[in-house]
Amino acid sequence: MKDFFVDHLPGWFVRFFARPYVGGYGIEAALEKAERLWNAEHICSTLDLLGEFVTEEEAVEHTVSIYKTVFEQIADKADHISVSIKLSALGILIDRGFCEQKLDELLNAASEKGIKVTMDMEDSSMTDVTLEIYRKYVQKYPTFGTVLQSRLFRTKDDIESLNDIKGRFRICIGIYKEPPEISLTDKKQMKEKLLEYAKMLLDAGHYTEIATHDKSTIQKARELVKNYPKDQFEFQQLLGVPLLPIQRSLVSEGYTVRLYLPFVINKNDATAYLKRRMKENPRMTIYVLKNLLHLN
Repeated sequence: MKDFFVDHLPGWFVRFFARPYVGGYGIEAALEKAERLWNAEHICSTLDLLGEFVTEEEAVEHTVSIYKTVFEQIADKADHISVSIKLSALGILIDRGFCEQKLDELLNAASEKGIKVTMDMEDSSMTDVTLEIYRKYVQKYPTFGTVLQSRLFRTKDDIESLNDIKGRFRICIGIYKEPPEISLTDKKQMKEKLLEYAKMLLDAGHYTEIATHDKSTIQKARELVKNYPKDQFEFQQLLGVPLLPIQRSLVSEGYTVRLYLPFVINKNDATAYLKRRMKENPRMTIYVLKNLLHLN
């Protein structure tokens, strides 16, 4: 029922009332938002250009060009701004060789400026290729990161298979709905696994990015990380989720907090992203409805 409701919301409605979840339209708006977060709250950002499942090389080249412009503009801000990318935005659906060429091009440009890049995880059909490509390029670019999802049954095995390298991993529940044959369906279990996998990553010496909005899980993660150096992990959340008091508390304790800050060039990309978030997070749907009814 919820999915049906979200699918039939007009795009303009979704974009307007859920706009706090998007950093802005255009590079300048996103950078302005990231700098406000840093200057006002000492909260870091990772910029992500929305737009995926690209099937034309010209669109991939356009994406690469935008990211290179971003790199130029954040070269002196690499201590608090990183970048996230998706393989499906770099042409993996066109040709793997072409995609890897574009990825290497971006990683090289970012590396020259000291900018960290994270390769986002997409749905389960992309897990194998994402981890294969990650393993290949993290050898060349040691600060390169990727994402693991606690909902997938395979994640424990994936972590163990990566322990021969020292990587950077965001561990999160994951936004993509997956078949029950390969994935947990209970959110409580997903959160428990997130903490279990975070500990596995930390114990293996990986830089670990603990991404959750659940206050109880954040508190449990706080207890967990007390046993590890502060330069081995960080806490992450999405832009727009109302957790500022907790984020301020984490920052005051000397922890790194980073917000995932998506921005768009094409408004339709924002609509697709926001609808996925609304389906995955009922609180976001309620927030949008409250905006409509002027209840908050």
